[in-house]
Parts: sequence; structure tokens; C-alpha cells
Amino acid sequence: MTDLRLVGKQNLEPLLSEDDVIDILGLRDRRSPKNALRWLMRMRRIGYVRKGRGVYGFRRADVEEFIARNTVTAAGQSGRDT
Repeated sequence: MTDLRLVGKQNLEPLLSEDDVIDILGLRDRRSPKNALRWLMRMRRIGYVRKGRGVYGFRRADVEEFIARNTVTAAGQSGRDT
């Protein structure tokens, strides 16, 4: 899936598969990684694109935003260099 699709005047990057996102989020160690990802989707915690019946894709930006939104910093860290 290396081809870029042209919609209007902008190039769209290929969507990530469920297996790609499971690996990125580290869900592979769970008893049912696909169910864990589907739960995140049902709870609207992570954005996805419905490609067909039971077939989903994910934008890299949505996955990165999910990770950033759920990152917890340690106490005493302000998030900026001092």
C-alpha cells in the first residue's frame, strides 16, 4: 500500500491497518488485541476511517494525537526545557 491517492488537490497518505495500530500502541501483549482496539474505537477514544463492513483504517495523525492526549508526565516536569 505505497500508492498515494489523489483527492481534490491534496495527496492522502495510506491508512494504517488495525494490525499496524495494535503494534504502535503496544496492544499485542493483551489476550485479545483486536478487541482492545475495537473498544477504543467504540468509546471514541481513537479516530478511525470505516473502509467497509468491519474493515477500518487509521490516519497516522489520529494515532499520534491519541498517544499525545494520553501521555502522562511525571510530577515536577513542566514539559519544557529549563
